[in-house]
Amino acid sequence: MQSDVFYVIGVFDMLGQKRKLNRPMTFPPTTNAELQQTRSNLQETAASVRRFRELFQGQLNERQNAFEKYEEHVPEAQHAQFRAALAPRIASWGFSDTYCVAIPLEAGFGAAGLMATLANVCRLLDVAAETWLVSLGNNEPIRGGIEIGPATSIRENEVYGLALAEAHRI
Repeated sequence: MQSDVFYVIGVFDMLGQKRKLNRPMTFPPTTNAELQQTRSNLQETAASVRRFRELFQGQLNERQNAFEKYEEHVPEAQHAQFRAALAPRIASWGFSDTYCVAIPLEAGFGAAGLMATLANVCRLLDVAAETWLVSLGNNEPIRGGIEIGPATSIRENEVYGLALAEAHRI
């Protein structure tokens, strides 16, 4: 397969952030206490977003090499292709409390291509499930959608295409 043609993309959104941001405040603040309350609200919600993104990215990093053990099931002549397809090429970007993750599916054809594609899809599903459980346990739930389809890189660390639109719709 040609690079930047097919991706597995996840779009994840934190729930409840708008409610937290909309806590009563005066604008412009007329007292130091009002200013401090507004700062506190912003810092609390921004910290939640940072924790969520760091958790997700950390889980992805931990699983980067988790599928190398399956190389033995790929014909020896395709080992290099399989390793290359599993190399760390994960794009991630955020907007407000939404976080997007895209993994290119460019493994090629045959057993190596199929196994690398499945490994990358499993990697994102595994990380999404664990992040969802941890976020739920931290009382900071998330929702999201994952899609496989056509997309392309439009700049460093950002992907555009039908797969992104469908993951967002889901």
